[in-house]
Amino acid sequence: MRLRETLAITLALLAPLCSSHAAPIRQVLVRPASSITFGVRAPNPALTMNGSFREFGGSVSLDPDSITRSQIELSLALSSAQLPPDQLLQAVFIQTALSRFPQKSSTFQSTEIEHVENDTYLVHGTYSWMNKRKQASVPVEITKATPSLTEIRLLLDGSFTNKGVPPEFSNLAESAHGARGWSKALLVFRPSGRS
Repeated sequence: MRLRETLAITLALLAPLCSSHAAPIRQVLVRPASSITFGVRAPNPALTMNGSFREFGGSVSLDPDSITRSQIELSLALSSAQLPPDQLLQAVFIQTALSRFPQKSSTFQSTEIEHVENDTYLVHGTYSWMNKRKQASVPVEITKATPSLTEIRLLLDGSFTNKGVPPEFSNLAESAHGARGWSKALLVFRPSGRS
């Protein structure tokens, strides 16, 4: 066998070992360690509230070599919003508002993850609600609990106002004039099959 043929065969056998990056690791949401909370501060005391969501899920296709090449999927059951017992009026307000819309869940699918600095990333993607799909960019902190990437954490801390709400919410926006809301999420993901 000629030297050229020998080298060709050797390179072909070594090619799988020289791939550009490792295969992605599927991470699933650990519900007991995760939480999503929200609140609204409004001039009208009846609209001031603090609550949390009981039902949400998600997964991460984690690229061990680079978080920016990973993919994130999230889902949230809006109807699972719960408020403390002393906010019964606000709870009725939320359930009444949600009853106007047939789709009670929202999903988010990342399309790009951009590294900003340190543990801060800007996650671009598409969210779906009320049978509509819109683009969104969300700043999050992504940390790795261990060097081996056996656990990762997504931390979201944001605020919003009633400015620029969709037309479907015009009546709600009018009644919530001057309201300012916030949401926080701690999402813990671990490899599928590990608790």
